Amino acid sequence: MSASNHTPVEEAQHIRYHLTAAQLLEEGSAERLALRVQGTSMVPTLRPGDTVFVERVAAHELCVGDLVVWQDGHRYVVHRLVACSPAGPLYTKGDNVTVLDPPVSTQALLGRVVLVERGKQRVELRTGWATLAAKLMAWWGRLEARLAPATGWRPLCPLRRAYRLARNWLWRLLSRLVAL
Repeated sequence: MSASNHTPVEEAQHIRYHLTAAQLLEEGSAERLALRVQGTSMVPTLRPGDTVFVERVAAHELCVGDLVVWQDGHRYVVHRLVACSPAGPLYTKGDNVTVLDPPVSTQALLGRVVLVERGKQRVELRTGWATLAAKLMAWWGRLEARLAPATGWRPLCPLRRAYRLARNWLWRLLSRLVAL
């Protein structure tokens, strides 16, 4: 999620809005922060134009599978938490990306996505099916990151095609379960 296709004036307004909103959340003045998704790294879970609602949360309260938001320079990133340790960094990955993100420090953490709004549909992410689907997607993301070493998929091309078919099928099934 980033602000990349804007004029310089729109970009400055976008950054100022998000920094102000983030400060409100960090200070405890706001319970939830609404952010509009602009990138494609979380497709099909999140699509450009979706609105995510973020609540402030401490790193020790996160669970594998949660969608977390952190600050990366002047933009906010929403990716799935695939691994974490109590004292260490967070390991995240976009659902539509084959490699893990660089480790995220807990100081950069803004919060956890608790609600997704797409058009007229609203889905709470902290409920039964959504929680199960998130854990499965996190497990699948870790598997994908192990199968896609930094050198690429070339030795595993036939496996990559089968993997992508299985991933797309799983995403469609899980998206239906959580009604997105």
